[in-house]
Amino acid sequence: MSSGAAQSDAVITPGRESTGAFGYALPMAPRTERKMTTSGSRLALIGLPLVVIGLALALLLDGTASGIGLAIVALGTLPVLAGVVLLLSSGVEGRSRKGKPYA
Repeated sequence: MSSGAAQSDAVITPGRESTGAFGYALPMAPRTERKMTTSGSRLALIGLPLVVIGLALALLLDGTASGIGLAIVALGTLPVLAGVVLLLSSGVEGRSRKGKPYA
């Protein structure tokens, strides 16, 4: 027989992602983890000043201005929460890639 018989018997089918041993998905590249961390921290830093300004308006002013401050806080929490979710996902991915328990 030729030396080609020692090659892998894996068949790659179009439209399906290849998986690792025992059906587990292949781990994400560290680059993806780094991009999630960068995007998450950027989103959190964008929303944080809005939250601080909104809280200052809500606490210092009365009436309609207080309501406007609370609305600004609500708008600022959206990117902060999205950033925190991305940072947590990145952390879970990093621990999973290293084979450590994360749950």
